[in-house]
Amino acid sequence: MQQTQCCTASVHNNPLNMTRCLRDNVAGSSAERNSQCATSYAAFDACRKGMLAQQREATNDALVAQQVGDHRAKALFERYCIMQDTN
Repeated sequence: MQQTQCCTASVHNNPLNMTRCLRDNVAGSSAERNSQCATSYAAFDACRKGMLAQQREATNDALVAQQVGDHRAKALFERYCIMQDTN
């Protein structure tokens, strides 16, 4: 699985800057916060979406591996049952 590079981006694009920006501009109007924190939010949102994609991919990979394991276990059990019936 790949690491999301945007979460460890430079100081200027660090997603944690979004919370700092919001904290520092809490007294201002919503429009002022939006204009000042938009870039920080964009970095945060890109990181969040990347992490969600990684989690989705990891879940799919795990489900495929589980399905393969289940099919192998079923085949072994069926062979075992056939061997028991012939003895």
